[in-house]
Amino acid sequence: MNRIQLQVEYLENNPEISAVFSDYVMVSHSGAQLGIFPSAVSPELTSFSLFSSQRTPHPSVMYRKSIVLSVGGYRLEDFPAEDLGLWIRLVKVSKIGSIPQSLLNYTIHSSSITSTNQQLMKKKSLALRKQYGSSGDFTEILASAAKLLLEYRGFVHRNLRILFFFIIFYWCWCLYLWCWCLYLWCWCLYLWCWCLYFWNIVTGKQIGRAHV
Repeated sequence: MNRIQLQVEYLENNPEISAVFSDYVMVSHSGAQLGIFPSAVSPELTSFSLFSSQRTPHPSVMYRKSIVLSVGGYRLEDFPAEDLGLWIRLVKVSKIGSIPQSLLNYTIHSSSITSTNQQLMKKKSLALRKQYGSSGDFTEILASAAKLLLEYRGFVHRNLRILFFFIIFYWCWCLYLWCWCLYLWCWCLYLWCWCLYFWNIVTGKQIGRAHV
């Protein structure tokens, strides 16, 4: 059974799923295999895996057109990470999942959009993930992480899937701490401005008295 058949059957058997991905093999321009990237599989862990776009590559997806159009499709303002922007909007109204099989050979080309716009891609992806992290509630997923990870038993590349989860978990904590540091920095700046304001008032009055 080929990829199209597998993904069509998956969507038919799971009407709550709006988009389905798969594992994939990264291939160099010369044809050499660089490694397997396992997907997150369950809807809960797949939505959590959006903090790393490597788990949900655009070429591996099959989605329901009606739901994609209802959330605005691909948006120009998200370029060159418009696919990540779309996945984030999809999980707000539905679920996404993946098939734990390597159904795609992802070939890297030096002329691809990902390669030629790498810095812009990183900047836009980071902005989208920050927005996703601040607007979503992942406490339930993290609370049931152990149970969800047990579902990997019997899947190929089980340990690699678990490793990817903890890498994303670590990245999320770094992002969380960064946001708190930014929040504290803003408060310090706010207080410093008020102190400067009152200092100017006090020193201004003292100068005025001295002239009198």
